[in-house]
Amino acid sequence: MYKSKPITPRLAVMELVLAGAMWGFGFITTVWSLQGVGPLWAVTIRFTLVTVLAAPFVFRAKYAGMRGLDQLRIAFWPGMFLAINIILQTWGLKYTTATKSSFITVLYVLMVPFIERFVLGRRLPPGIVTFALTGLVGTAMICQFNPLSPQGGQWNIGDLMTLGCAVAGAGQIITIGIVSNKIQSSFVYNYYQAAWALILPLIVAPMFESFDLTTLDARAWFGLFYLALGSQLVAFMLQVRAQRVLSPTLASLLFLLESPFAAVFAFALLGEQLSYVQWLGAVVIMLSSLG
Repeated sequence: MYKSKPITPRLAVMELVLAGAMWGFGFITTVWSLQGVGPLWAVTIRFTLVTVLAAPFVFRAKYAGMRGLDQLRIAFWPGMFLAINIILQTWGLKYTTATKSSFITVLYVLMVPFIERFVLGRRLPPGIVTFALTGLVGTAMICQFNPLSPQGGQWNIGDLMTLGCAVAGAGQIITIGIVSNKIQSSFVYNYYQAAWALILPLIVAPMFESFDLTTLDARAWFGLFYLALGSQLVAFMLQVRAQRVLSPTLASLLFLLESPFAAVFAFALLGEQLSYVQWLGAVVIMLSSLG
């Protein structure tokens, strides 16, 4: 059976940097999409667009030997974690800022190495843990998480949802890492992952939210299409490709870059402001990911 060749580690790193930039912009387009539709329906539309628009490409003869039931099966748990991740992140953005959401999301960087150590029994180089902890220091700076400060020590419901998103994100990274050597095609696998992820929001959205297409303006539609094609179809495919040659821990460190990207986009497009300490935190996170 034909199996697409893994990319080089260097190219994998470059592609994850690109994915981080695309995910960073995704926080902005999520805010735009939420101006026209509720979070559960936004996620439902996102994954529906992916499964519909990518289907003609997935079922081409080129991928005939790479889309079997075994590939569908091993995409199940990553797809479930992905659904929970995106639902909580999108819902949280109703109550918190894009900048703050992006930096709470990357708390999964600390979770991944500890899950690998205690659940999978893998030994980790001391440097990896150091870089992860350094990244979290930067996260604390940019989010101003000081329990003694009224500005930085108070969490709202959106922050808590985003923290749950980080837990699910760690689960998605770990489960992809477990099956990465069995993936035949990154493109097909990502499609299966998105198809599984569609099930959960498709079930719960009609239970909790009303839906009216007339409330969606051009910017909201642009946001939804970008989330489907950019954040999901392209960026997550790059993640799957990269994790075929990089460890989940190293990949999660590179994912830190999505937060500084999101902060820059939020400043430029949403007018969100950062203090000097918060910008310093962004620099610390970038340095820790590059380390």
